[in-house]
Amino acid sequence: MGIRLYREPQLDNPILVASWPGIGNIGLIAVETLRELLEAEEFGEIEPWDFFYPKLVSIRKGVLEYLVP
Repeated sequence: MGIRLYREPQLDNPILVASWPGIGNIGLIAVETLRELLEAEEFGEIEPWDFFYPKLVSIRKGVLEYLVP
């Protein structure tokens, strides 16, 4: 799938919000709730598996410290 844009956006100060599904799709539910609260527009999708499929990650205090691709 790679990158799929629904439309070409006009961006002034863009911020990317990303999530993984997790158990019960909680990551997707959380990011959709955040999108609604911020009144942000979804204009595309990025399929991560075309870019990397991590074997191991280490996250400490919310920061990715180590990644084995």
